Amino acid sequence: MLDYLKRTCPWVGLALVVAAPVHYSVVGEWFPFHLYVLIAGGVLLLAGAVLNQAELVHALRTRKALHGGNFLISVAVLLAVLGLINVLVVRHNQRLDTTPDKLYSLSDQTRKIVGGLKSPIQAYVFADRASEPVTDLLKEYQSATDKLRWQVLDPDRNLDKAQKYGVRSYNTIVLESGDRFELVEAADEAKLTSAILKLTQKRTRKVYFVEGHGEKSITDAQERGYTILTEALKKDGYEIAAVNLVQKQGVPDDCTVLVVAGAQKEPFPQELDWIRNYTRKGGALLVLTDPMAATLEPLVAEWGIRPRNDLVLDTSNINRLLGSSPGVPLVTRYPDHAITRGMRGMSVFPLVRSLEEIAPAPAGVTVQRLLETDPESWAETDFSALDKTGQAEFTEGQDTRGPVTIGLAAEREFKSGDGPDAAKTAARLVVIGDSEFAANAYFGAQFNGDIFLNCVNWLAVDENLISIRPKNPADKRVMLTAAHEKLMFYFSVVLLPLIPLVIGVVVRVIRRRKR
Repeated sequence: MLDYLKRTCPWVGLALVVAAPVHYSVVGEWFPFHLYVLIAGGVLLLAGAVLNQAELVHALRTRKALHGGNFLISVAVLLAVLGLINVLVVRHNQRLDTTPDKLYSLSDQTRKIVGGLKSPIQAYVFADRASEPVTDLLKEYQSATDKLRWQVLDPDRNLDKAQKYGVRSYNTIVLESGDRFELVEAADEAKLTSAILKLTQKRTRKVYFVEGHGEKSITDAQERGYTILTEALKKDGYEIAAVNLVQKQGVPDDCTVLVVAGAQKEPFPQELDWIRNYTRKGGALLVLTDPMAATLEPLVAEWGIRPRNDLVLDTSNINRLLGSSPGVPLVTRYPDHAITRGMRGMSVFPLVRSLEEIAPAPAGVTVQRLLETDPESWAETDFSALDKTGQAEFTEGQDTRGPVTIGLAAEREFKSGDGPDAAKTAARLVVIGDSEFAANAYFGAQFNGDIFLNCVNWLAVDENLISIRPKNPADKRVMLTAAHEKLMFYFSVVLLPLIPLVIGVVVRVIRRRKR
């Protein structure tokens, strides 16, 4: 019996020690019995060593054992060094995203938002086994803040929590902070960041779009509509509504930002007065005015801004290279301002008018440039020539040579009285000479969407949201012709395996000749 134990204990112990990690690697989850199997295997190995003590001592004294011992020590030292390196890498994890649009890195906006979190957030991933993209995404968030913790829960084993949060499908993420929570289904960065915003916002922010004068519609899903823009604002945590100032008899009290986008007719004087009163109380106004359309000039002139009666044309080399029409200027010049800071690319403005700063600026008003066209562009004032021939040329003394300003931002300070102790209220205004750039057809073009959303963020005094937002992955498939497919086949299946074979034959022949 003792001989039987001597023979079997070491082998059974070794089998158990190996079986536990192998089973874990297959099922992907660590269970308590894995630990029990490891302990049992270790006990059997120890028992085998005790039972075979004499044989072990004799074996260890041989020369082969000494060399083997030195080898094992070297391996142990190497493993220790590798383990130390692994610990350092885990504690100071760095990733390199080589994709052109940084698809596997968090956007600037997300990093700003999660980096500014004040309260801890617990994330629960309800899934039988979390998918790799979801866990990778949550790890990226964790690398940007120490306020986020996450845990994978099987909804079938945690029915109480799943019912508490109203989870109805797998791969649903629940974000919880304090007594509030948000559900995110089919999570991506945009949805997750939007949920974090909703969870952490302390105030309701509402954007109203004025209607009644031919403005862009937030319910129009056609190319000239604003439905894509509306969804983007909702992701940033804003509530959206349309308002007819005449019917409402003024600007709603809960308005955070008022938008007048592409009005074809000038508002009534009473409507302008309502907007004035709104801004004097610290309101924020965004005016997007198209060429040969309403300008709200009586109002915006009080802020030191005058829309010009012209059309900006762009004949620059980059415009021609991209095949764009002269009536669709490309903007690559962004003067330093919170709205455009960090932008290093193009934006597109179809049918845009220029804007002028009134000098001197009215008292208490500060005006800053946002958007400038290329130096090879100009502001054309002769609309008749454009109507007749579809072409125009720069006319010295009549047209304005580029770079032309098409976007201005202004801040204004209002006083409640004339005395030195009078209360002060700050208001903000942004004017852009185009409303089409934010329409469905152009919102996703380059930085167009970021510019509009950043304008709203700045007007709402939400500077933490002003940034470059996450981009959707682009379809960048490589299309191969039949000839290319054949070439790839012969290169990878025939030529590459043949190379070492040919080298081997050549070496063999050379060696034979030397003999």
